[in-house]
Amino acid sequence: SNLSMYESVSLDILQRWVYPVTPEMNFINEKQSCTHSRHNIYRGAEVSLGHESVLEENVLIGQGTSVGTKCCITNSVIGPNCKIGNGVLLDRAFLWNDVHIGDGVKIYQSIVCDEAEVKEDVTLNPHCVLTSQVVVGPNKVFPEGTVVSLHPADEEEYDEDEFSDDADVSKEESKVKQKGYNTEDVGLQGRGYLWKAADENDANQEEQRQSLWGLTVKTEEESESESDMSFGSEQIDSRTASPQMDDIKVFQNEVLGTLQRGEEEKISCDNLVLEINSLK
Repeated sequence: SNLSMYESVSLDILQRWVYPVTPEMNFINEKQSCTHSRHNIYRGAEVSLGHESVLEENVLIGQGTSVGTKCCITNSVIGPNCKIGNGVLLDRAFLWNDVHIGDGVKIYQSIVCDEAEVKEDVTLNPHCVLTSQVVVGPNKVFPEGTVVSLHPADEEEYDEDEFSDDADVSKEESKVKQKGYNTEDVGLQGRGYLWKAADENDANQEEQRQSLWGLTVKTEEESESESDMSFGSEQIDSRTASPQMDDIKVFQNEVLGTLQRGEEEKISCDNLVLEINSLK
């Protein structure tokens, strides 16, 4: 029900905790097959990997994606037809379809949605989200919890479909004529707006973060007051708290049953994802 759950389920599948439900099985789209190799590396068809680039562990790269030279990718999912530049670092990054990543980009525990572009030398710190068709950079560091959207910050209503590529881009472009993009927020070549609550007090901002990433997200003040060591140990603790084997088997059976029922009843992919997330 939030992005932390999305991350957790994705990594569990990559690590084969829900075997036989694995990326190479692909119950949803048989045309997009991939191969599995050591350290849980999954590669689709026509994937290009540049010289001296390293896929460390738990990585899925969709078909038609190209990765430049001297890149380091770990615990990440990259969708089809993405273009990744040279010297890129991806750590727990989730890139959707047709994403463009420039040279020297660093992405930590963040999501980049369909057709978004990250210009060169941009850093996305943990819990950042770039919605569909957003452009950020170049040469900019985004703090933890940043969300960039094509919707202006003062828009009265939040569009629940904002993360999909079905957003009305022409409508957003017409708004730009009245209110330009703030280059201090998104970079000199940026295209998008920082996503903020109408009432920008600390309580509302924290509630907004929790609606995306869950209760583990901290405010900026809390993040600045804690050391990097504390942050690292918290991440390790959250991943080492594994369920008992009986619970894992039950979860595996429930996921498999859900996928089989989805195939038989022709349930949409979005509904299947929601059902599997609810099993967690």
